Amino acid sequence: MQMAAEWLEAVEAIQQQVVFEFGLEEKHGLWLLRSATHLFPELGHIAIYVRNNLARDGKLQCGDMCENIPLIDLMAQPHPLPDTVEPCIHLHTVAAKAPLTVLCAGSFT
Repeated sequence: MQMAAEWLEAVEAIQQQVVFEFGLEEKHGLWLLRSATHLFPELGHIAIYVRNNLARDGKLQCGDMCENIPLIDLMAQPHPLPDTVEPCIHLHTVAAKAPLTVLCAGSFT
């Protein structure tokens, strides 16, 4: 995790330097730089993070039942589930406790 944070900090420093060298106000300049492929989709082939993005829309529709995937408890509190030794809870267990469930996933890299 530390290496990922260092890499992201290095990228941010480079972006700040580019914005500074072009004489832009930092907040708006960074927004423009980071939004370039959305504002100008024809630049998508240049940006590595766009060109190598494997994310796709899933097949689930509203009302569909998804797989019963294990969710790691970020608070590391063990849950009494006989089929696992890790501190996790399964998605269907969470969904059964709430009338509506929204699943949002992502990564920090």
